[in-house]
Formats: sequence, C-alpha cells, structure tokens
Amino acid sequence: MIPTYFGVLVFVIGAWLMRRNDPLVMVCWMLGFGLFSASAALVLTALGSSSIPPARLFLGFTLLSVILHIRNRATLLNEAIAANAPLIIFCIYGFISALILPRIFAYQIDIVPMRPPTLRHLRDTFPLTPTPQNLTTAFYMLGSGLTAVAAYIAGRLANDVTPIAKACAIITLIHAVTGILGVALAGTPWDTFVDFVRNGSYAQLRQETDGFVRVSGLTPEPSTYANFGIVWLIFSFELWLRNIQPRLTGIAALAMAAVLTISTSSTAYVAMAAYSGIVCVRLLRFPPYLKARKLFTIGFVIMVCGAFIAATLLLVDGLAQQVMDLIDAMLLNKADSESGQQRAFWAMQGLDAFLVSSGLGIGAGSFRSSSLAMAILGSMGVIGAVMFTWSCASLFRTPYIPTAMPDTATRKGVAESAAWAAVAGLLPAMINQASPDPGMEYAALAGLALALRRPALTPRSMTRRSFHGWSSAPEPVPLTKEPEAPQPTGWRRSAR
Repeated sequence: MIPTYFGVLVFVIGAWLMRRNDPLVMVCWMLGFGLFSASAALVLTALGSSSIPPARLFLGFTLLSVILHIRNRATLLNEAIAANAPLIIFCIYGFISALILPRIFAYQIDIVPMRPPTLRHLRDTFPLTPTPQNLTTAFYMLGSGLTAVAAYIAGRLANDVTPIAKACAIITLIHAVTGILGVALAGTPWDTFVDFVRNGSYAQLRQETDGFVRVSGLTPEPSTYANFGIVWLIFSFELWLRNIQPRLTGIAALAMAAVLTISTSSTAYVAMAAYSGIVCVRLLRFPPYLKARKLFTIGFVIMVCGAFIAATLLLVDGLAQQVMDLIDAMLLNKADSESGQQRAFWAMQGLDAFLVSSGLGIGAGSFRSSSLAMAILGSMGVIGAVMFTWSCASLFRTPYIPTAMPDTATRKGVAESAAWAAVAGLLPAMINQASPDPGMEYAALAGLALALRRPALTPRSMTRRSFHGWSSAPEPVPLTKEPEAPQPTGWRRSAR
C-alpha cells in the first residue's frame, strides 16, 4: 500500500475536519472528493497496482466521525442497518460472490475480464478465473454499504440540512467549470495540471470528434464525466424545484445542463432525454412543490437556449453541418460503430453469465459489462437484482416527519431530491457501467433520503456533544448551586 500526494491531502483534510466532528459535513466532503474519480489516494501493489480514489479513503474519516457520535446510541446503528437493509444485503452478497463464485464457475464460461491483458478484436474473450479485480470490487461494494449507513446516521443527527444543498451546488459548479476549462484551455498548461490530477491507474483518455474537443473535466473519459454530472444535475434541479437554496442550486443545475449539452457524450444525451421525460410525467400530476413561476422559468430558459443555439448555427459557417455529422456519429449511428458493438457485446455477457450460473451469478468483478443492470444480473444473479430493485423502490416511501415540526418542508424536500438523484442518477450507469457496484454517490444519497424522511434525533437546543474533536476536551458542566457544607451533628458522640 503506497500513499500518494492525494492520500496525504485526504489525511490532512480529514484530521482537520475531525476538530469539528460534524458527520453531515464529513459526508458532504466525501461526496466532494468524488470529483477526483481519476485520482489515486492509495496504490495497492498487492492487487496489481489497483487505485483507491480519495473518496473511498475519506470514507474512513466519515465512519470514525459517525462512530464517535453513536458509541452511546447503539439503537441508531440498528435503525440505520434496518433502513438500508436491501442495499446492505446487496453489498454483502456482492462481497461474498466476488470471493466464491469465480472459483465455483471457473473455466465454465469465456468472458471479457475487468482488466483484459490484450484485446485482439472486438469480441475477444478469456476463460473465467479469479482475478485481483474480484477482490477490489468486493471491497468497493462493502464500502458502498458502509457509506449508506454513515450517511443515514449523519442525516438523522443533523438538525440543519441546508449544508447538503450548498455542497450539492458547489460540487455541481466545480464539475461544470472543470469541464469548460478542459475544452477552452485544451493544449495549454491546463492539460499538464489535469495529468497531474489524473494519477490513478485508469485509462486516461482525451478524445476529439470532427474537431470538437469532448468534455471530460478531471475524469478519465467523457462517459465518466457524464455519469457524475447527471447525478448532480438531477440533485440540483430537484432542490431548485422545491425552492431549497434556489439561487445556488438553480445556477448550478443550469450550468451543468449547459456543459452536458456540449459534451458530445451520447451517455449524457440519452440520460438527459430520459430524465426530461420523467420530469414531464411528474409535472403533469401538479405536485404540491410545483409553483407557476418555476414552470415559467423552465419555459423561458428553454426558449432562450433554443434561440441562442439556432442563431449560432445560422451565423457560424459550416457549424450546422459539423453538428449534424457529430449527432449522426454519436447518436444515430452509435450502434453501428466499433465502440457501440463492443459495448453491446460486453453488456450481453451479463445475460450469458446469468444463464450459465443458473441465476446465481459468476461473482462481482468477474467480467466487464457496459450496463449496470446486466452487470448485476450476471455477477450477482437473482439475489442481487431483487435486492437492488428493492433498495431503489424503498427510497420513495412516505416520509415519517410530523407536519408540526419546524423545517419539515426543507427536510422533506431534501429527502425527495436525494431519492430522485440517487435513482434517476443511475440512468447513465444503465448504458455504460462496467461494475455491479452502484457507487458511493448512490449509496450516500440513498442513506440521506431514508434518514431525512424522519425527524432529527438531536434537539435544536442541544449544543454540547460527547466528542468535541481533537482540539480540546469537553467543557465542564457548571454547577447549578454551591455544594452545602456538612452540618455538625453535635458535640455528643455515641460509642455504640
């Protein structure tokens, strides 16, 4: 295990945040470190130089903060496990399957492993055998389960949930800005900075299509950029719809939508179209949080953006033809391209593995897929598919927050927004995910969505905590009155 400069930075920031020791703040920082998915905080040489990203390493500090808050509240841990039971069972079964099933079904099927040694052609395969990627995926899935539990406990302890909305807006804006800078500053020292940040053992790609520089930001490739961006676009938009930090979340959602529109990523376009359809169906029911001015704002932004795009295509010579060629290559003829054929072949491996294993799965991390659904089906079989579907469905149950409580609307709104971001944010993963692990974003947002459906445990008036951080010891409790002096019993004393 070799720490990198990112690992040192994570340790410094984690130790500094432990001075305050706020579990919700720790969860927000953990989600923020998701921006550096192409970075490595630790390099595990024993597992073929596998990389541990900063967010996974920071999970340790988040768990430490949670443990220090609940060491006298064991019932809260039981509640967190019960609330996240489907996802926890899913992750535990994924952990077990990664260690056992590749050995049971070894050499019974030919697959494309997560890290193939060499691919001579599009449909090149290798016999199924246990690999270090099984162990890596197993611990990633275990980390996702722990992330959900930590996020749930942090949400139950928090009185003020606005830090979640602020963190969402900041993460979204940073992701959008880095995407724009990657395009605007291509061929400048910015590329050197990006290479410095992308120190993970992943395939770091820069792509151009018909003269257009594809948006990848700090992530390894455009599809990964879209995967992460869609989650935070949905979260920001849902918060804005419910009027939670509307200026911040509205600007963040608009910026992220604009960057994904010019990203030339087919993953982004398909996911945005699917989510737009879901929103239209939901708005037809006129939910209580929907206001007339929100509808007016959405319509106005669509008209302005449409007019701007039309004017740009008309005024710039040759741009319209270039855009049409790009759309034709990235969307209309994507299935006929080599990339499309290879992704379709990888996805169908999941169905083959499901049939060969009689619905049991061949183990998490055993093969490379291009669809989260097919990866779960082939890796973890019926058990994994049922548990994950149950986990997604459980996020939309009726809240348990009493209407008489203060800040009920904000807490409920953040819970609903997190639920939609967790589930609808899986849309890109359904068409390009290689692993059955749903990721830390899904786990954290799912845990928060379940927790914020209940009232906070800590009263608003409570300012003292059982642990104050590394900096100081707890303040002594002042006495309400002076202790009384012992009263004399008299000058007589009995010898009996």
